[in-house]
Amino acid sequence: MYLPYAEFYITNVCNYSCHNCNRFNNYDFKGSYKWDNSYYEKWASKTKIRKINILGGEPTLNPNLPNFVLGISKLWPDTTNKRINTNGANLKSKLLHKLLKRYNWRIELNLHDLPPSKINKHVIQELNKHWGPLKLIKRTRKKVNLMTKRDENTQSFGDNMVTQTRMETSLGVVILINEMTEFHENAFIDKENMILYDSDPNDAHKHCTMKTCHHFIDGKLYKCGVVKLVPDIMKQKNLSYPSIYDQYKPLDDNSTQQDLDNLAENSIPQCTHCPGSKEEWKLKRFKLDTKGNKFKR
Repeated sequence: MYLPYAEFYITNVCNYSCHNCNRFNNYDFKGSYKWDNSYYEKWASKTKIRKINILGGEPTLNPNLPNFVLGISKLWPDTTNKRINTNGANLKSKLLHKLLKRYNWRIELNLHDLPPSKINKHVIQELNKHWGPLKLIKRTRKKVNLMTKRDENTQSFGDNMVTQTRMETSLGVVILINEMTEFHENAFIDKENMILYDSDPNDAHKHCTMKTCHHFIDGKLYKCGVVKLVPDIMKQKNLSYPSIYDQYKPLDDNSTQQDLDNLAENSIPQCTHCPGSKEEWKLKRFKLDTKGNKFKR
């Protein structure tokens, strides 16, 4: 079987609290996941994955991150495009650095504050301190694209641009630094009161920017993070959530190629709780807050 892209979601915990976070880490979300090889052995024996991304939350705050890197690398040795998506504030581990080099992983580092920023400067200084000296390769401006189909077609979102700096660490690990100060919309139309959208599910799926962001969590493959994380965060906040989330069944390792194809191609009832138009899905500026951080703008 073939899956173009998969995300391993490993923690709800983040040291930032970005308004509009589409994984809801701005609600003091708790909980992390451990690597278990048995969850993924059967998946790996029959499924080729072109691109793999580890993310959260902030994945470097999960002490099990090295185990995810090692486990994924051994189960999917032919996957050459492997990345960790991070805000960069905790890239200190020498073990992680060595594993990334050994198994050819990249870091995709997203800076969430506007330049000139003391937070961003601190992130780069700390990275240079622990994994440097850093070597600048190139700096470019590019449009933000999204893979929208299983056949890997992409669409561009208007004039939304990101500045990307490519660097290498002292061990030669590639770091792609994105100056990203915008997020796509999340599932709460009223974020203060955690009220979900009420959209036509087919319209929401048509314009969705996360329809190919399939999440592996504890060996199950979810269509996207929303369908797993909405009920989790609302339960943590002692809020009731729509019963259709209990009806959702993630894919297990007995799934077929048709099941994988349907992940991106077809809407699900839970799509009703995401924005229903292209305008609502566009990238938007967000406010960055840091938890217990001393930096002042």
